[in-house]
Amino acid sequence: MIENAQLSRGGRMKRLQLHSRGEFWVAYIVLGAFGLVTLFPLFIMVAVSLIPSKGLAAALFDLWPKHARLANYLSMWHYLPIAHFLLNSIIIALGSTLLALLVGIPAGFALSRTKVFGRRIWLFVFLATQMFSPAMIIVSAYHVMSLLHLTDTYFGLILLDSGFYCLPFVVWIIAGFMRQIPQELEEAVDIDGASSWRKLWTIFTPISAPVIAVAGVYAFISSWNDFAFALTLATSQSLMPLPIGVYSFIGEYNIQWNYLMGASLVASIPVLVLFLVLQRRLTAGIMAGTLK
Repeated sequence: MIENAQLSRGGRMKRLQLHSRGEFWVAYIVLGAFGLVTLFPLFIMVAVSLIPSKGLAAALFDLWPKHARLANYLSMWHYLPIAHFLLNSIIIALGSTLLALLVGIPAGFALSRTKVFGRRIWLFVFLATQMFSPAMIIVSAYHVMSLLHLTDTYFGLILLDSGFYCLPFVVWIIAGFMRQIPQELEEAVDIDGASSWRKLWTIFTPISAPVIAVAGVYAFISSWNDFAFALTLATSQSLMPLPIGVYSFIGEYNIQWNYLMGASLVASIPVLVLFLVLQRRLTAGIMAGTLK
C-alpha cells in the first residue's frame, strides 16, 4: 500500500512538473511574439536610417536596404548641429527634473504629513492638470513668458516643462507614498524636537528614495519628449532641443527619412541609458508603491 501511494504521488508530481513546464514554454512563446511585435518598429527605424540618400524614395518600402550605409550617421551630424541639439535637451530635461524634485518633494511631504486645508482638492488639481493638452495653454504661456522676458531662454523652457509636465506627477506619487509611512516613526522623531525640514530630509526623503527615483525618471522623460513648448519658445537654433532638431529634417518639399530615423534613434539613447543606470531603483520604487 505504501509503495502504491508513493508511486501515485510520484506520478502526480511528474504530471505537475510537465504541466508547469508547458505553462513555462507557452509564456515564453507569448512573450517572444510580443517582443518581436514591439521591436519591429525599431527594426524599421534602423533599416531606414541606413538607406543612402540617393534612391531614398525607392528603397523606403524594402525590409532592409540593399546598400546599407553606416556613414549616414556621420553625415547626419554635419547636416544639422545634432550634438548641440542633444546638449540643449540634456540641459533642459535635467533642469526640469531637478526643479520638479526640489519643489515636489517638500510639496508632497506637506500634502501627506501636515494638515493642509483642501489637501485632497490640491491633489486632485495636480492630477487633473495631466488630462489637458499643452496646446490649451500654449498661447497664454507664451504671453506670460514674453512679459517675463523668458522666451528663447533655457530657464523659460525649464520652468514650463517642470510646471506642466513634471511637477504634478512628482507631487502626486511622492505624497501618496509618504502618506503610507507609519505615524509612529514621525512621533519618535518628534520626541527629539526635530523640525519639519529635518524630518523631511533626514527621515522621509531617504525612505522614499526608490519612489523619488521613479518620479525623477518620469519627469526627465516628460521634459525630454516636450515638443509643443520647445517649438513655441525656442525661436533660435542655438536653443532648440533634440525633438525640434529632428523635426528640422522635414522640409517643405522633401523629407530626409534616413536622417530623421537616425536622429530619432540617437534621441532614444539617453533615456535608455537612464533606465539601465537606475534599473534597480526603478524596480524597488515600483515594488514599494505596489506593496504600499
